[in-house]
Amino acid sequence: MDKKKDLKDIKLGGPAFKGDWWNKRCSSRCKKEGVDKALDAWSSYCTDPDRFEDSDQLGAAKMACNGLRTALGKARSKCGKLQGDTKAAIDKYLDVISGYEKTLSEKEKEFEADEAEARNLNKALKQTRQREMYYGLVRKGKEGRLFVSKKQQPIKRLTRKAKATEIKGAMVFIGICDFAEGKLRFHFEEKPPNLRPILRKLLADAGMKPAIFVNGEEIDYPEDESNLPDEALEAAGDFFAGVEREQVEKVRSDLEARRLAAIRGVAQLQKELTATGNHRATQIADIIKQLAINFPTTLETLLAELRQAIEDEDEERAEMLKGGIQTAAAQWASFLSANADSVAGCENNPWGVKVEIVGPVRSSLQEAIGLAS
Repeated sequence: MDKKKDLKDIKLGGPAFKGDWWNKRCSSRCKKEGVDKALDAWSSYCTDPDRFEDSDQLGAAKMACNGLRTALGKARSKCGKLQGDTKAAIDKYLDVISGYEKTLSEKEKEFEADEAEARNLNKALKQTRQREMYYGLVRKGKEGRLFVSKKQQPIKRLTRKAKATEIKGAMVFIGICDFAEGKLRFHFEEKPPNLRPILRKLLADAGMKPAIFVNGEEIDYPEDESNLPDEALEAAGDFFAGVEREQVEKVRSDLEARRLAAIRGVAQLQKELTATGNHRATQIADIIKQLAINFPTTLETLLAELRQAIEDEDEERAEMLKGGIQTAAAQWASFLSANADSVAGCENNPWGVKVEIVGPVRSSLQEAIGLAS
C-alpha cells in the first residue's frame, strides 16, 4: 500500500469505499475478515443522509456502518508490525465512519422530530371532527407544514417554525378549520392562491380531504397547478428556483454516472490487458488503472454544494460556488488534455471494450459551465 497516496482515497465519496480497492491494497493477512463485502454494502447504503426519504434508509445505513466497523476491527486484530500501512488505513476508515455516523445521528433527530410532528398533527386533526380548531399553514411552492391547535398561533411563531424546517421566505396563512361532509374545511376571508395540492399532500396520512372556504362558500380550483392565475404563481415563491435545483442535480448526477461508466469500462479493459500475460500489456494496464483512479471528483462535490446553497436560498454562497465550478470544470478539461494519449488508447482499444470518456465528460462540463455562467 502506498501509504501517503492511498490514505487520501479514504474519504466520503472516495474510491476507497469499494471492496476491490481494499483487496488490492490491504495485507494478505486481513483479506478474510469481510471488509471487502462490508465496503460494498457501505457504497450501497451509506449515501448522502440529506437525500434519505424515510427512516428505513437511515436504518440500513446504520447497519452498514456497524458491519464495516466490525469487519475493520477483525482485520485490525490481524495486523502485526509489518502491517503498519494497512493498520493506518483501517484507522482512517474508522475516522470517516465516526464522522458519517454523527451526520446520521443528526438526520435521525430530524426524522424523529418529523414523526412527532406528524403524530401531533394527526391527534389535532381528529379533534376537528368535534370542534373548530385553529390552523397555521406555512407554504412555499410545493413545500409546506401544517399546524393545528386549539389556540391560534401567532404568525411570528409559525414563521420561526418554517425557518426551522428550512422553508425560508414562505407564505403563512392562519385561520379556523372544521370538519364537515367528509372534508376538512379551511376558512378564509379572501380567496387565497391554490392551496389545495399542498393541503391534500399534508392531510394524506390522516386520510382527510381538504376544502377551501371563503366567507362560507367553497372555492374550486383547476386540478392542474400549472394553469394557476398569475397571483398564485407569485405566491408559489420558490417554484422556479426548484426547477434550477433540479437542473443542478441533473448535471451533477449525469457527470457522476459518466465518470463511473468510464471507470467500469477502463476496469474491463484492464482485465483484458492483464489476461494476455504480456509484460507490455500489463504495464499499460497499470497506467490506465491509475488514470481511472485519478478521475477528478471536485466538480461533482461543488455542484452538490451549489444545489444545497440554492435550497438554502444562500445567494452569496451560490455565487461563490459558481466561480469554483468554472475552475473545477477547467481542471477536468486539463486532466483530459494531459492524459490525451491514455484516454485515446482506452477509447480506441483493439479488444472491443466500450470505453467512453471524452465525449460524455465534455458534455457534462459544458452543462456545468452553463449553470455557473
